[in-house]
Parts: sequence; C-alpha cells; structure tokens
Amino acid sequence: MNNFLGSLNKILTLLIFVTIPSIYFSQEATPVEEVDGLFYTVQIGTFSSPETPESIVELSDVYFEKIDDTRYRYLVGVFREMEFARTRQEELINEGFTGSFVIAYENGERISLRVLRERMVQQDENLQDTKLPVFKDSPTQSDQKNETGFNFEITNGNVLSEATREVSDLFENQILDYREMRPEVEPLTAQDLFSIQFDSISQVELDSALLREEIKRLRNDWGLDFNTWYIYNFEPGLGPVEDVFYRQRANFTLEMNLLKGGLYSNRNKAKQLEREIELMDLRHKEESERDRYEDLYNYTIYLFNLEKLKYIDERIKLLNRKKQILEMLYTSKDKTWEDVLELRGQITRAQSMYNKWQQYNTILKDKVMEDFPVERGLTASKLPVLQLNPDSLFSQSQNANTDTLREQMQRLRREIIEIDQNRWKDVGLRPFLRYTLIGDNGNPVDRSFSSGGISLDIPINWKGRNSLTQAQINAITNVDYVKEKNDNHELLNYYYEYEYKLEQLISLQYNYGKIEERLRKQIIRYQFKDPGFSPLLAVQYLDEMLSTRIEMIDTKQMLYLKVIKMMEYMQSYSPLQFSDVLDLQEKTKKYKNKRDMYCWSDFFYNQNNLFLIHYLKVNEVRNFILSVGTEINRNKVEDFVSLANRYDVNMHGMIGNNGLALDVQPDAILEYVERFHQMGFKGIHFDIEPQTFPDWDGNKEMYLNNLMETFRIARKLCNDHGMKLSASIPTYYPKEQLPEIYSLLDKVYLMAYERPDIEFIARKTSEEYAINKEKTILSLRTKDFNNRLVMEKFIEALDAEMEFEEMAIHDLGTLFEMDYATSFEE
Repeated sequence: MNNFLGSLNKILTLLIFVTIPSIYFSQEATPVEEVDGLFYTVQIGTFSSPETPESIVELSDVYFEKIDDTRYRYLVGVFREMEFARTRQEELINEGFTGSFVIAYENGERISLRVLRERMVQQDENLQDTKLPVFKDSPTQSDQKNETGFNFEITNGNVLSEATREVSDLFENQILDYREMRPEVEPLTAQDLFSIQFDSISQVELDSALLREEIKRLRNDWGLDFNTWYIYNFEPGLGPVEDVFYRQRANFTLEMNLLKGGLYSNRNKAKQLEREIELMDLRHKEESERDRYEDLYNYTIYLFNLEKLKYIDERIKLLNRKKQILEMLYTSKDKTWEDVLELRGQITRAQSMYNKWQQYNTILKDKVMEDFPVERGLTASKLPVLQLNPDSLFSQSQNANTDTLREQMQRLRREIIEIDQNRWKDVGLRPFLRYTLIGDNGNPVDRSFSSGGISLDIPINWKGRNSLTQAQINAITNVDYVKEKNDNHELLNYYYEYEYKLEQLISLQYNYGKIEERLRKQIIRYQFKDPGFSPLLAVQYLDEMLSTRIEMIDTKQMLYLKVIKMMEYMQSYSPLQFSDVLDLQEKTKKYKNKRDMYCWSDFFYNQNNLFLIHYLKVNEVRNFILSVGTEINRNKVEDFVSLANRYDVNMHGMIGNNGLALDVQPDAILEYVERFHQMGFKGIHFDIEPQTFPDWDGNKEMYLNNLMETFRIARKLCNDHGMKLSASIPTYYPKEQLPEIYSLLDKVYLMAYERPDIEFIARKTSEEYAINKEKTILSLRTKDFNNRLVMEKFIEALDAEMEFEEMAIHDLGTLFEMDYATSFEE
C-alpha cells in the first residue's frame, strides 16, 4: 500500500510540474472593463478571435477589448503613469511586437491621449492657457481638402469614433516620438572610411618566390656544358677517299657558353626576371588597391543599408498602423477600397526594400566578409556630403601617385625589352677543352690527346634590331597612353554622374524641409484646435518625411559609391583631397547666422511648450537661454527641456542674480548648477549686470573681481557636470579684464544694446573679437528696432561689415510681440 501511495505521489508531482507551464502560458486575457480608474496600456494588435492569440500567449498581464463582433484589441499592462507605459512599449518592440503603441482607458472606456493631455494642462494651476488671436481670428484651411471629409471629434458608439481614437492616439504617439533628423556630420569620418584595409588573397607572393628561385638558378649557371661522344667503325668506308684510320674513338669536351645561351644570356635573363618581380609588385599594388575598393564598395553599401533599415522599419510600423485606421474608415464608408489597396501596396514595397537590404547585409556579414569586423563604429549618418572640386580632381598634382606608378611600370617594361633585345643575344662564343681517346688494331686505346679551341657564331642579319626594340617600346607606351585617356574619360563620366546625383540630393533636402514645415503647421493646428487640422494628413506628412529621408540616404549612398569608383583612378588616400564638405542644412536655412535666444520666465510660463518649441524652430534657434524665475514650475521646465532635446535645441539655464557681484556665494552657485543639471540643461549662463549699480564707477574693480570668482567657481562645477558656461557682458568692460573672462567661459555674449549703429557696434566690439572671435557672440535687442524687417536688414548689413557666425536675440517675448504686431500692420 505504501509503495502504491509513493508511486501515486510521484506521478501527481510529475503531472503538476508538467502542467504548470501550460497553465502559466495559457492564461486568459482579462477584459479591460474589469480595470477601474484611469490607466495607460500598450496595444500590441487587433485580432478576429476572442481567444488569446498564440503569438502573445507567453506574455503576462494581457487584457483585451471587444471592438465589434469581429475584432478584439489586445493590450499589455496597466500603468498609472505614461512614462511606465512608454518603457513597456519599448520592451515589447524589442521583443518583436514592432507595432506596439500607448493608449489609455478610464473605467473600461477608451479615452484619447489628447483629451488626457488637455485635462492635465487644465488641472495644472501654474500653467495658463495660451492666447493667440492669430489662431482664433484667422483659422486656416487644411492643405488637402480630401482629408477633412469626416469629423475628427470623438464620439461613442460607431466605427468612425473608433477610427478617430486610433488616428488621434497614433498622432499623439508619433508626435511624442518624433525627433528632428539632424545627424551630426563628422568630415573626418570619410577619411576613416576610405582608410579601411581589408584582407586580400594574392598569388603574387608565390609567383615572386618562384621567379626568385629561377633567378638563383640562372645566376649559378655559368654556361658550362660537358658533352661526350663515342664512335666505333665496323669497316672501312665505301668511298675511295675515305681513310678511316681508327676502329673506335671517344671524345670528352668541357665547353663554356659566354654569350648566347650561356653566362651572358643567363645574367640578362636574371635581370629580366628581377624587373618582372618589380613589375609584378607594382601591378599587385595597383590591383590590390582596386580589390580594396571593391571591398570598400560592398562595405559602404552595408553601412548605408544599416541606416536605411532603421528608417524603413519605422516607416513600416507607421504604415501598418495607418492601414488599420484606413480599414476602419473603409468599413464606415469614409475611405474607398482603392485607398486601402494603395496603402497595402506601399507596405508591400516598403517590406520588399527592408528584406532586400537586410538580406544583403546578412550575406555580406556572414559569407562574403565573415572574417572582417564590420562593426567598426562607423555610421553612414556621420559621413559628410562632398562637393567635388573639378580643378583638384583633374589636376596633375592629384594624379601624381598614379603617374608615378605608371612611370615606374613603363620604365620596367622598357628595361625588360632593352635587355631582351640586346644585340649580343644571338652571338655565340664558346671556348672549350677536349680530350680524345683513339683505339685501333684491336686495342681499346692506342693513343690519346688534349685540345682546346673557341667557337664563334655570328648571325648574318644585324639590321632591324634597334627599330624592333623601339617599336616594342612605342607599343607599350601607347597602351599606357590609351589607358590614361580612357581613365580620364571614365573619371569625367563618374564626375558627371556624381554631380547629377548631388543635384537630386539637394532637391530632396529642399523637399524634406517643405514637408517638415507642413508637419510643423499641422502640429500647431492640432495644439490650438484649428479646424484645418487633419490627423491623417499629419501622419501622411510623417510618412513622406520618412520616405524622403530614406531616399536621401539612398542617394547619398550612390554619391559615395561614385567617389569610390573615382578613387580607383585617383590613388588618393582620402576624397577630402579633392572635395569640400557641403552642409545641406545650410541650403534650407532662413538666416545666414546661427541664432541664440534669451527668454524670461514670465513669457515662458504663459506659453504652451509645444508652441514655444515650434516658434524656436521657425526662428532657427539652436541655443535657448532660459530664466526659470524664482518660483519654478519644474514639470513644465523639464517637459520643455525634453522637447528641446528632441528638436535639437540646446538649453542653457540663466542666472540673473546681481547679488553674486556684491558678494561671492559658492553655495548659491552650487545650488544653481545642480538644479539646472538635474532638470537636463546643457549649460549655465550668467546675466549679472554690476554695471547697473549706482556705485559702479567707484567700486568697479571689486564688482569685477567678485564676478571673476563667480565664474571660476561655476567653471569647475560645469566641468564636473559636463556643462557649458557662458555669460552676457557689456561692450565696455576694462580691456585688461577681458582675457581672463574669455579663459573662464565657453561663450561670451556682448550686449550691443540701445544704439543700433553698425560703425559704433563694430568699433565697440573689436577688442573682444580680437581676443577670440569663435567665443564671441553678438547680442542684439528687439526693442531697438521698429519691426522685424528693419531688424533683419540691420543684421544682414552688420554681418556684411563684421562677418560673424553666431548671434543672439534679446528676447523671445519681445520678438513674439514684434512678429505679432508686424502681422497686423497695414
């Protein structure tokens, strides 16, 4: 009985262990209606069955919502904060659920992310609504009327409302994820790419070793020959004059060939082979370089494919989510089947491109270059666009290496011909020693004797040797000449093709800028509930931007492949030797100079973050100097810093405490730096103005010493935190103080206020620019100009006089007022 119970216990235990994984992995999804309150979750897909799909059975914390009788939405996780949902979304994408995105529910009902965001804005008592009469008085129309055929106001109870939520959440997700695509180009990356060495397989070493052995044999061959012969006469000859006086005879001869076929000929042959080895090495150098460029050609495609795969994957995700929305709209008859088919075709083409690039990279990495470390830290995005210089490209100096190589090869071939066609090659001169044995009368040897002599062979026809040699030299010279001409033609063809592709890339850059501007307008319309806003149109712009970006990468790839082909004829180690770096971003810039912007806390806290960031982008601001005030709305500031990072705007925290000039306060400085660092700022900017104190003239030295000490303390703290340090100073600080100020700061902003006079500003800032032009930034004040047009024209004229690369505008609030007033001028 005990044995039976023991066996039963083992069987039950085994069954439990076997069934636990099945129970665990087969857990049913929970209806979303059972979750109370407001929460965020990650949508991973819609399915036609209420049963948990096999593709997600291994996921935990799965929920579902019944959309209609044929569709079920599956969700993962319940999160009370958006940031945790975002983290889970990234994890699911990495696990293969590439179409995942964040949505929200409240008491079992789907709620738009936009509605939630607006609710949070209203609940924040420190964040006031933005009032922009431009958007209220002058509503704009949609860029494409066909996209506004249905209302995007969210209602309940129909397919259209479901599609509306989907498109609204899609737009919210994409806007939150959207980042400006401004890769930092590093010109020397091109040089790094073209300096890569690849493993090569060559026969030249074995062939050279074979020829060296042959040379050794020839140099050891002195032309000595030993020969012997033996004659036995059976009977006297038949002729009457023959008088054979011996029965048998043996001869032993040692002969030395001095010229033809001997010592001299062997020495010449050895010289020829030595020249052949040199020629072989030069050919190998030329061929190995071309082989290297073939490998570089493939590797360059690999690098650009990696870049394209990143964007095509993002585009496929966007198109799949858009397809889901369009199919809903087709069900509600707000979209045609033709629209759905067109989108499906786009997805198929995009997937085909993804597969093609992925397969190429896999084959190259695993089979073609399996021994080459393809992960070298190089990225296609950092490679600069090159503007070829035709004068350098086709100059003799650029082809010096090629010419030297060809001249060396031509010289060696000429020497080989001259050695081979030496006039002594057909002349034979052979001294010899001979020993003869003669036997007669039945004796083997009756007598013997030694003899010596010399033999000379001279051909009768000596003419034509020189002309033949010259003809052969002319033939090889002409071959090189023809090759050089053909190479120049090929180089010219590649140059033309390169310029054509470069035109295409520039055109794409302009097109990308236009699409980005259209998207920016849609974002602003969305923010201010403009009736012209169309979420599908905005998503379409996102898709067009991705598509254009991929095409730009592909065109840039073609440019680099053309350069590689040109390098085969150039023998230059870097394309930077015959090209300049072209900044495509400059092509679409509104302003010639880089622009920084001051902003005071009052204006900042009274504006919406999304509006602010787009207003900065319209004005091409790269560095934003923000005063957060004494009562800091940390949530708003940190949200804005996050947006600024996404849109490539560098944030600098302004410290305007004039008390730091009265008394150095290390603890306060530390608190300032720590606070801005924690909020994500990239730099600190001091706007301390002791020159405004009534006793400035009498205590100038003390104030400046305190200011210097403040800068020293801040410099060390900024270095520790990896932050930049800058300050605004007037144009009349003592000359002897300026060098130390410049040594402590990364940037010095000169406040050229109150007197917008070109000659005056140039004269007053000459000392600072002479110390360090790169660190000096000229700051102008909007209040000194009547309107925006006058200010911009003044900046153009000032730049023509002073030629500065960067400037700052004081400040964002007054600039906005100027723009607003200008827009309503008669």
